[in-house]
Amino acid sequence: MNNNMISHVCEQCNNCKRLYRFEYRKYPNKRFYCTVRNSITTRDDSCENWQRRVIADDLSPQRIDGVMADVERLGELLSDLDF
Repeated sequence: MNNNMISHVCEQCNNCKRLYRFEYRKYPNKRFYCTVRNSITTRDDSCENWQRRVIADDLSPQRIDGVMADVERLGELLSDLDF
């Protein structure tokens, strides 16, 4: 690993996806899958294809409308209950 890539770890790479193991519930693993190299890597196994992770929120009108419909439906269901 190059000295200029010390902070470039797979955990923060946009090309790497975290692997999970399933037993009674979903447990995060310390391994990642690199979609560029098509191989399993460890957290510190960075490569020349490292890209900063992009976090995108879906605030589209369709998504907001779906949430509003869900909230209205919950309101209807909760109004039928006697507390």
